[in-house]
Amino acid sequence: MRAFKSIGLFFAVILTCVLLMILCYLLGVKKGFQNGGDQGKVLVQRNAAADQEAEAEKEKETEEKRFASFLDVSSDSGLLRKNTEFVVVEKNLRDGTSGEETLELPSMYVGLDFTGFLEAVEKYNQAPPLSEREKGFSGMEVLRFSRDRVVVQKNYKRADPESGFYLALLDQMVIVLLEDRKTVYMTTDISIQMLPKELARELAGMIYVEDEAALFDFLEAYTS
Repeated sequence: MRAFKSIGLFFAVILTCVLLMILCYLLGVKKGFQNGGDQGKVLVQRNAAADQEAEAEKEKETEEKRFASFLDVSSDSGLLRKNTEFVVVEKNLRDGTSGEETLELPSMYVGLDFTGFLEAVEKYNQAPPLSEREKGFSGMEVLRFSRDRVVVQKNYKRADPESGFYLALLDQMVIVLLEDRKTVYMTTDISIQMLPKELARELAGMIYVEDEAALFDFLEAYTS
């Protein structure tokens, strides 16, 4: 009996050791998975940070190239001269068509540097002449700048000559909409205070204008 008890105790000890070894192994494997998961998360975070940094660097490089394209480093001076070539690209935003024309540099731009020219263009965009508004002028942007050659693009939303227009109010100012009543064809400097009360009331519900001739007659009548 004592021999059997000793043998049973021996096997119990061995079984306990085996179970402890298995338990330690399983705990080690689990910890390894956790460590591996944490390392994977860190790797993903590092890769994401690297991608963001690369994207930011790419955008910075693109912006630097864009700015550099305005300047002609071979020129002795960045000031515009009377004989500076002035190229105007006119683009119709409605159908994407465009045309190009080389003109004499307007006198108001002579003597300006890059910054001064940009400021002048911004002022032009804020208060374009009536002749431009009648053509559906949307804005002018600078494509290239040097003392020898300036290229600008004038954008227009040209109307379909067979379609009419709608006069409406926006922030107490008269605007011209295309036939869809949504697309702004033209903004004006005509305020509601400049109009007869009856006309102002009609504009609150929009007024239909059948063609460009009637539109320009209205604009010329009330433009200061």
